[in-house]
Amino acid sequence: MLFPNVTRSGYLYASYFYPKIWMAALTKGEVPYCKPHAHRHYHGSRMLYAGVPENDVADWMGHSSTDVLRQHYHYIFEGAEQRGRAAIATMLTPGADDPTEQAEVA
Repeated sequence: MLFPNVTRSGYLYASYFYPKIWMAALTKGEVPYCKPHAHRHYHGSRMLYAGVPENDVADWMGHSSTDVLRQHYHYIFEGAEQRGRAAIATMLTPGADDPTEQAEVA
C-alpha cells in the first residue's frame, strides 16, 4: 500500500487519512493541493495511454467491466482510430522496425 494503515483495522478512515497523512504528504513534498482521487484518475489514464489493455486497467481499478472504464476515460478512446492508422503507417515505413535499415527518401 502506498499509505500504511496506522489504525491497523484494515480501513483507511478519511477523518484520519486526509489531515494526518494526505495533507502532511503534500506539505512535505511541496506539492500543490490536489484531491487523493485525482491520483486514481491519473494512474488509470497513464496506464491506458501507455497501451495497457483495457481489461487489465478495469480490473486493477475495480471497475465491473471495460464499459465502466470507457465511461470514465472516454477522452482517451476518442481518436483511437486515427492513432491506429498512424501506427500502421509508421510500421509500414521502410526501416521502421529495424534501426539499422535506412528509410528511403522519396
